[in-house]
Amino acid sequence: MIVYRKAMELSLLVLRATQGFPKELKYDLGSQMRRAAISIPNNIAEGYRRMSRLEYAQFLSIANGSCGELQSQTDIARGMDLIPEGEHLRMRGLELEVSKMLWAMVDRLRMMGERRRK
Repeated sequence: MIVYRKAMELSLLVLRATQGFPKELKYDLGSQMRRAAISIPNNIAEGYRRMSRLEYAQFLSIANGSCGELQSQTDIARGMDLIPEGEHLRMRGLELEVSKMLWAMVDRLRMMGERRRK
């Protein structure tokens, strides 16, 4: 699944970037960024293993929420000069790409569910 691979790529990028955070920020902003980044592929995988389309859509929606959380944290880290501009742009590009894919998947799953009810 492409979205899962992209989410994993984003997670690894965030994990590497936050390793160099100063000690006083490594355990608050860095930790929040790592948890949000890891949450994205985790929720995609967990939702995929669920037995219903609606549950899958819900987990994809949660993953997308984590993506939004990570976007704001990434901007904060960039604003504090904790990550270089090039790395920030790469993260934001992946965040946007993953978010768009997740929205499209949720939309498709919900539309499929509505067609079944008719």
